[in-house]
Amino acid sequence: MHYITLGRTGLRVSVAGLGTGGFSRMGLKTGKTEDEAARLVLDAVELGVNFIDTAPPYGTEGVVGRALKSVPRDKVVVAAAAVARRRGRKGRLLPRAGAANDTLFDYLVGD
Repeated sequence: MHYITLGRTGLRVSVAGLGTGGFSRMGLKTGKTEDEAARLVLDAVELGVNFIDTAPPYGTEGVVGRALKSVPRDKVVVAAAAVARRRGRKGRLLPRAGAANDTLFDYLVGD
């Protein structure tokens, strides 16, 4: 696998990433089980993929989180979109309380 630096973040990510949305939602919308979808995530990581994209509308955050629970946190970069709102005159961006991607972070940060 080849790796590049993600913008100015300093993060090294694989040139091939795993998107967990799309039409099939890692197969979940086409009859695959959550265990099969989690296996897909782990197979990708074993092949060297370390950049994984998820977001609340995909409905895959829990599966991704459960799969990555067994992977050291410093081995993957997860792009997890969150809903943000403008607040006040300064335009400060705040995540929506109770956002669906909280389930992902429950798995990644710990119980």
